[in-house]
Amino acid sequence: MPPLVLPAIGDHGRSPGEAWVFARTTGASGLGHTGWAFKMPEDDTYMFGATESVPIVRGDNGSRGKALILKGRENGTWVLTGTRDQMLRTFQNPAANPDVAATAPWAKPYDKFRCQTTGVARAVAATIAVATSRNAGYLLVFNNCLGNTIKILRVYGAVRLPAATYLRALPNYWFNSLTEPWGPVRDIGLADDRPPAFPNSI
Repeated sequence: MPPLVLPAIGDHGRSPGEAWVFARTTGASGLGHTGWAFKMPEDDTYMFGATESVPIVRGDNGSRGKALILKGRENGTWVLTGTRDQMLRTFQNPAANPDVAATAPWAKPYDKFRCQTTGVARAVAATIAVATSRNAGYLLVFNNCLGNTIKILRVYGAVRLPAATYLRALPNYWFNSLTEPWGPVRDIGLADDRPPAFPNSI
């Protein structure tokens, strides 16, 4: 996978941005799975991705992923940059994108998303958090797709991202329990219009 390139525009901490959470509601036997995205400040480019773990049987590309991956080992994280439309198309079928297929060909389609307008857009800090997530290993609870989604979007500037504890450790429960300024749950297949987003009260 090519190295991440830090945004040349800097953090622009006072510039508004967009934070997105994507959900694969059928993932993990119905417990769910999450991916993340954020908008670069003063640009129409998005960085987006997910941590997919790695199948127990490598050539299987099935739904059973490893519950434990040691730090520094491949953990199935894929990361791309592109336009909003490219982002949405990729999450609809990640493995159809050659760059995702080269890293995580077992990645299955996502079906829902939510987003918020952020009062700040710390793109450089978030990009560093993305790079860290690639080498952080994997643990079925906490150090997983949801844990990385929370860490990356918090650093970027998203608010009201509850910790993944108790029932909120379950990605679907966590995703559905997000409150304003997160917009409503939207079907990714019906994402032609920009979803409602609310300015953060910080």
